[in-house]
Amino acid sequence: MQQFEKIDLESIIHNSPIIVFLWKAVDNWPVEFVSDSITQFGYTPGDFTSGRYSYGDIIHPDDLEKVRSRISRHVELGYKQFVHEYRTYTKTGEIRWVTERTFIRNNSMGKVTHYQGIIIDITERKETEKALQQSEKKFRTLFNNTNDAIFICDMDSNFVEVNQPACNYLDYSRDELLQMNINDIHPSDTTISTGEMNKLVKKGHSIFETKHVNRDGTIIPIELSVQYIDYQGLPAFIVVTRNLTKRKHAEVTREKEIHHRVKNNLQVISSLLNLEASNFENDDVVEAFKNSQNRVRSMALAHEKLYQSKDLKTINFGEYVKNLAMHLCQSYLVDTENVKLDLDVEDIYLNMDKAIPLGIVVNELLSNSLKHAFSENESGKVNIKFNQDYNTNYELLISDNGKGIPEDMDFKEPESLGLELVNTLVEQVDGMIELDKSCGTEFRIKF
Repeated sequence: MQQFEKIDLESIIHNSPIIVFLWKAVDNWPVEFVSDSITQFGYTPGDFTSGRYSYGDIIHPDDLEKVRSRISRHVELGYKQFVHEYRTYTKTGEIRWVTERTFIRNNSMGKVTHYQGIIIDITERKETEKALQQSEKKFRTLFNNTNDAIFICDMDSNFVEVNQPACNYLDYSRDELLQMNINDIHPSDTTISTGEMNKLVKKGHSIFETKHVNRDGTIIPIELSVQYIDYQGLPAFIVVTRNLTKRKHAEVTREKEIHHRVKNNLQVISSLLNLEASNFENDDVVEAFKNSQNRVRSMALAHEKLYQSKDLKTINFGEYVKNLAMHLCQSYLVDTENVKLDLDVEDIYLNMDKAIPLGIVVNELLSNSLKHAFSENESGKVNIKFNQDYNTNYELLISDNGKGIPEDMDFKEPESLGLELVNTLVEQVDGMIELDKSCGTEFRIKF
């Protein structure tokens, strides 16, 4: 039975891919035993046991001194075993990486006499590690040299990796960002909950515009792209952020230029209407040109106010009404000593979709009051009010205490172009208009 076990153990040793060795603890490590599995390196056991090769002969020269130094250090420190990795040569000159697991043998006097253990070929593992390192290096090079900031977040929106551009534009170090959450770099009015982010990720690939805030509080407009990924075996999402500051600045410049050109073109049209009116003597024709000129002027004024605004999207409609009223008083040569203009308008900002139609409405109704409400040298008062209630509804009131419009006139079915425009434009802003003729004329518009 013992003989069978010995034969079986020898068979396992000699047929295993693991190389078993025993060599002397002297210079260059002469070999007393090596298993048949050394043939995987092209050698036979006899190449070593005959003395043709010592083990030191097949260690890569660049690693030989390191191996000697490690063995000496382990012996000096009294270690009984150690593990290290290094390169060896096959018989045909190929380089193989090995890991050596060695036991130190001592004689009865405590002197080290032999090293015994196993050697495992780890070349494939090393090549895989090298490939991974090269891949990681390429990834890092691309990751840190792209123009876009990249964040990798866990499912709780905590940063687990960031690239250098992210650090640069937010003015935080990598270590600082890795202690932060995605909402730490969003202004308070644009934070994204984990649930919202998960919904975005489930869509697959979401792209939208939002804002980031850097260390010093600067708000940065960004385009944000979110993609669900598997990161190191865990679910995560990658956020690619593009700084839109330059693009937004260019868009603002372009929009300003557009509004400036529109304003200039409208002023040219107004001037042409004025020149054309001078060719006629008929008062009705001249009046029609003047009305059209003031309508164009009201639109030009809106574009001028928009050009001067900060966001290029809204204008202060209260301020706009004041400027428009002043222009109309000058246009119709209103005697402001007799006809008083009372303006009670709040600083309310409207977008152009509402500002331009309402500006024309104000132009039409105020023009009617200034032209028709009072006889020559008659004193009177014109009121304009504009406010907003708690439900964010707006109210525009234009009234005068003049002689009023004819009782039989239906302002909903007018014969004049001006009132027809008023009804159409109020409907355009989803508003309602009412007329009160009890004391002069009062138009009340709600929208």
